[in-house]
Amino acid sequence: MRSTPTYYFNHAGTSWPKPAAVHQAVKNTLTELPSPGGESVEVARQQLSVRLGMTEGEFLLTPGCTSALAIAVAYLPWAAGDRVLLDSLAHVALERPVRMLAHRGVIVEALPHGSHPEVPDFDAIQRALATGKVRAVGVSAANNVTGAIYPLAELRRLCATYQVCLLVDAAQVAGWWMDMGSLGDLVAFGGHKGLQGIWGIGGLYIHPSVGMRVPAPGQIQARPSGCDVGSVDRIALPALVAACEWLGEPTQVARLARAQAQIDALDRGLRGIPKVKVVGVTPAESRIPILAVCTEEFLSPELGAILLAEGVMVSAGLQCAPSAHATLGTLGHQGVIRISVGPSTDDDEITAFLQAFAKSL
Repeated sequence: MRSTPTYYFNHAGTSWPKPAAVHQAVKNTLTELPSPGGESVEVARQQLSVRLGMTEGEFLLTPGCTSALAIAVAYLPWAAGDRVLLDSLAHVALERPVRMLAHRGVIVEALPHGSHPEVPDFDAIQRALATGKVRAVGVSAANNVTGAIYPLAELRRLCATYQVCLLVDAAQVAGWWMDMGSLGDLVAFGGHKGLQGIWGIGGLYIHPSVGMRVPAPGQIQARPSGCDVGSVDRIALPALVAACEWLGEPTQVARLARAQAQIDALDRGLRGIPKVKVVGVTPAESRIPILAVCTEEFLSPELGAILLAEGVMVSAGLQCAPSAHATLGTLGHQGVIRISVGPSTDDDEITAFLQAFAKSL
């Protein structure tokens, strides 16, 4: 087995390689004298607020998306009898803190969907919201197993109509999309996936209409200097700023379209291989650049190991979303082979992947 893969197809797990600007930002932080207090943190926060469309409302820096989701759920003013509609394809980072609300008397119900879990049933959602009993809706902006993009505009409209808080896990869309402030009332994201940063930094956007018992970012005097929900990672933060500057170039839309076209090519190629099943019903242009497959020949972790021996790295298994796999019917395969591309993926790698995959079966 090769220690370093030749072809990297796990950008949905973490982006690699990082842009040169990110490497330089890390180097600068490690070699320059740290500034006193929290001034540099506040400057970086403001830069990220602008780059990521979060100038209205509050923006808390967190160690990552998982911690941001936990904070969002924990600090909402819940009351016994409140109901939450939860995406049945949610990552465990969203599902776990929501499920833990049961000890506070909060009732968790599945967010209604149609004939396939990637397809929402907005009529049923509206009926649920109209009861006046739903306090919040929790959803992934894009599913981390299949990449299916949730139609958030309609869901946000319904939540606004019935004054229901919309909590969004934006882990998979951040970087492909740069406007976090438009996605929901509470939006959590991390820096090391599509945003091209490194581990240790993320954020929680809080719309002005949301009442939460957390310190406002502009009120440093009311909290420890530069501290949101713990010590801010002073290496990861400037690296994320550098990554967002790199991503903010005019090629952003073209970058996503190119990656979606590569996923479409992988989809077509893999459907032509016998005994391969593509999981999900959403077309490539309505997916973040992710494709999930399983086979009749191997369990997914077994095939993942075979591919790695061929120099191809993917995500093989449950992707930290066992409930999503239960919903998708892929637990019997021990999950899926999740293939994800990034800005550094070139078209020759798509051809090489299909050849390696066919050879592995």
